[in-house]
Amino acid sequence: GKKVAYLTGTVRHSNFSKALNSVGLTTGDVEGLNLPFEASGPALLRGDIDAIVETDSTAAKLVDTGEARVLFDTSTHPEWNVPNVISVNGAFAAKYPDLVKRLLKVDIEISRWADAHPDQTIKTFVEATKSSEKSVRKTYADGVFHQDPKLTDGAIAALQGEEKFMASAGLLKGSIDYGKWVDKSFVDGAAAEVAAVQ
Repeated sequence: GKKVAYLTGTVRHSNFSKALNSVGLTTGDVEGLNLPFEASGPALLRGDIDAIVETDSTAAKLVDTGEARVLFDTSTHPEWNVPNVISVNGAFAAKYPDLVKRLLKVDIEISRWADAHPDQTIKTFVEATKSSEKSVRKTYADGVFHQDPKLTDGAIAALQGEEKFMASAGLLKGSIDYGKWVDKSFVDGAAAEVAAVQ
């Protein structure tokens, strides 16, 4: 099999598995190497590996210079998107509920500011991450950054799908009790506070 680098247990790993499945293959059909881009990018350029699985903004550093090409773009499969979550343990949430709600309130405000100021958001993101502006604009072509921490049923379903992938890949033991893990009261309270001042 071909040597392919990706970070094991990440959304990239999951999306790579889904991409392979879409053409009748599995991760067992390739030699997976658990490497970050700092190692996989140079390894690809040297010819030590055959491919990398990376975000568009990270891979753009090689694609924009013609040193690599995109073989599969997961943005054509929005159903594979998985939310990033803000998570604290129960003891922390019980001890500091106002702090948790304040963090989420600021996150909501930042999310709304970002969506209202897409050019400034992209400029700031590009400067902070040293990403390709072209790639960032492609990723957020609609000017919406999808950073609101609202816990939708779709977001929870996506997390449950990732849990199934992690278990099938042998990366997770046991299961998650979403009824205990997901507590919407904090984000709902923060959203209500934001709405009250607008």
